[in-house]
Amino acid sequence: MRQRSLDPFRMRQFETEIELILACAAKNDPPELAVRVDSLVSAGLDWDYIFKISYRNAVFPLVYASLLKVAPSCLPIDIRADVLDRLKRHTATNMLFVGHLFRIKSLFDSKNIPVLSFKGPLLSVQAYGDPTLRMFGDLDLLVQPKHLDDAISLLEEAGYQPLTTVSWFKRSSLVISRQKDVRFVDRDGQTILELHWKLSGSHFGLPKEMNQLWERLELLDIAGTKLPNLSFNDLLIYLCLHGSRHSWERLSWICDVHHLLLSREKIDWASIFAESKGLGCENVVALGLRLVNEFFSYKIPKPFTVPTVQDQAYDEIVAEIRNRLFASEAVQVQLGDRYTYHLKLKERKRDRWKIHLHYLAWYLRLMMRPNQMDRDVVKLPRFLYPVYFVTRPVRLIYTYLRPSIHNPGKKTWRRV
Repeated sequence: MRQRSLDPFRMRQFETEIELILACAAKNDPPELAVRVDSLVSAGLDWDYIFKISYRNAVFPLVYASLLKVAPSCLPIDIRADVLDRLKRHTATNMLFVGHLFRIKSLFDSKNIPVLSFKGPLLSVQAYGDPTLRMFGDLDLLVQPKHLDDAISLLEEAGYQPLTTVSWFKRSSLVISRQKDVRFVDRDGQTILELHWKLSGSHFGLPKEMNQLWERLELLDIAGTKLPNLSFNDLLIYLCLHGSRHSWERLSWICDVHHLLLSREKIDWASIFAESKGLGCENVVALGLRLVNEFFSYKIPKPFTVPTVQDQAYDEIVAEIRNRLFASEAVQVQLGDRYTYHLKLKERKRDRWKIHLHYLAWYLRLMMRPNQMDRDVVKLPRFLYPVYFVTRPVRLIYTYLRPSIHNPGKKTWRRV
């Protein structure tokens, strides 16, 4: 994966700030953390950088809750006021999600529709012991495919408005197999729900039968109410897969894995290794563990200390992720880089073919989707816009083949 816009010199300038962010995002004893924070503050810190990176990486509540707990006086007065205000609003938002979760669970129970919440407040409680220490912008719900139509109708009757046209869900199981969720918003337009019937898209998903997930659920207590939750093994594998699918674009996803691991005293690593290997996710979980080791010095368990984890390709991926997460400005992972990165994480030939086909379809969509350049060449009224799908190939051929014919040795690089 290549990110030419990253500046290694600029990254070295913020090593102390990065160390502070990681120290506060880790699970440390308060006295030990206080000593470490004091030594880092005495070296001088760029608080604007810490604020920006923490927020962009969705670890803002985790970092600043730790700072306010062990060393509140270290924060400049103006920054402290802003932080307290944002934390107050963040806490209110998260508790609003918790309230929605309880109402939805009660609603689904009344119709005997099993529903599972994952990530969001449940992960916050399970991994961090507090529903306010994670940043999330929606509530993820999972139902079995056989209950999908009833779940959609139930949410609509309860006043949740679909942000995706849902009529097509009932028409074709083939279409459903290519999708994974539909989004809803509440009456106030403040709370987003994502209704899933599988945990991930087919090109980079968990090849696990949904019934197996439902049979292995565990109960998690939130405010005296026991809610179903993914089993520890399934949740760990899913978090590693989710992070890898999105190229680990947020530090918070690495923190989730780290804190989840620390929430269990005994972990059956042999079974996790066997399950991940059987699912074709061995590399995915190995990368997640490598990142937790890199950022938080978590010892990689023996079953995953395989040559793959120590491969140079992993070193490059981990280094690239670190540079991107802490870059002064947000860095977008390019489509081609994401493609090659996903390929490296797939062990089985059939899974690599899925990746090839997925990105081939993606490239074709990009190539064939009309843009402003096509509309500038031929002016058509809005009702004739579908014609641009016909004129676009002609425009592309004219734009790119004509110069190459007249200037065979000249390469033309333009936006298509």
